[in-house]
This record gives sequence, C-alpha cells and structure tokens, in this order.
Amino acid sequence: GSYSLFAGRDATRALSKMQLDPSLFSNEYDELTDITDKERATARNWHEDFREKYDIVGHLLRPGEKPSVYLPEDTAIDGGYNLNDKKRE
Repeated sequence: GSYSLFAGRDATRALSKMQLDPSLFSNEYDELTDITDKERATARNWHEDFREKYDIVGHLLRPGEKPSVYLPEDTAIDGGYNLNDKKRE
C-alpha cells in the first residue's frame, strides 16, 4: 500500500524533513540529535497526526532496551523520541 515504505522502520527522520528518500529511513533506533528545532516540531506534528488516526502496534527499542508490554496510557506523545526536547549535546 501507500505506506509500505514506512513498514517496520523508523520514519521519523524522513517525516521531519518532509522527504521520502529511502536513505532517511532506519532499521535501527535513531537518536535524532542532529535534526533542527523546526524538523523536531514537524516530526512531533506527524506523530500526533498518526496517533489520532492509527493504533500504536509497537515501539522501536533503543539499543539495550528490554521489550515490555505497553498500555495505551503508557505511550508518550513523542513515542520515546524526545521530540519535545532540544537537541542533545
């Protein structure tokens, strides 16, 4: 379907830049430390839009993070990406 490019990968960087360049999608957790504040806001807006329309079916784990059961009320608005934070130094 139209979202097949997104399936099973982290699309946050691509969405933050409003580009569907396959090199911007990742199979690994992406800290997003190098995106701009504007890109961070864009990613946050995409996350909010998707969250309103679709059920969350999984989370991309950080390296070393253990899988667990997530309940809807446990899901942070930023999906664990710290999209509300400034860039980390």
